Amino acid sequence: MTAGSSVYFLTGEIGISEKISLVGELPFSYLGFVEKYISPEFDYENTIIGNIYIGGILRKDTQETDGHFFIEFGFRLPTTPKPKINKITAQSTGLRSELSDRFEAFVSNTWAIPLIVNFVKPVKDPMAIKFRLGTVWDERKDSENMFFLLYGLTGLYRTSTVEAYLGINGRSPYAGNDTEFFNDGFSQLRAGVARPFNEIVPGIYLRKPVGENYNRWVDLGIWNQY
Repeated sequence: MTAGSSVYFLTGEIGISEKISLVGELPFSYLGFVEKYISPEFDYENTIIGNIYIGGILRKDTQETDGHFFIEFGFRLPTTPKPKINKITAQSTGLRSELSDRFEAFVSNTWAIPLIVNFVKPVKDPMAIKFRLGTVWDERKDSENMFFLLYGLTGLYRTSTVEAYLGINGRSPYAGNDTEFFNDGFSQLRAGVARPFNEIVPGIYLRKPVGENYNRWVDLGIWNQY
């Protein structure tokens, strides 16, 4: 695998009312190969499209706590191609990129339905805390259905010229396929900084796996976002 291997999520959001937005996401993954390690016995597919996401966001402010909720809901279509014998694809790059938040984005033969509640509570301007809790139903054609608990706690710093955050996000299976809640979970420490320019917010983000499960997949991730 080369340093150019990468994963992208092309996301669009359209507001249909003051509190409701429609969201679509197209994930795709690229896997670069070092030529001297390419075997003639295998076929290679460098770029694939993942499972397309269609969903919505419902927002609600709370006057009592001076914070706001937003609920994410939707489903992923099984558009990731099924791996074939003697064929190595960019699916492996996608699976390693988003284990805690969007693992289902690159799993073959899978329908996924996430439902996630987020709550942002101002602490002292410009500081805030974000709580994240949800579940994902993962319906797999070739194995038992899975249910995951998603969780997160993040500190936010937001001004008109800079945004930054530090926190932890993760997931743990709680039903299906003989799972163990703690031993089969994945968690990430996350940090990031960005510079808003109107509707575009470019930034760089670091993600460090926590625990042996995730460390077997990825040591450290660096993300650019636009």
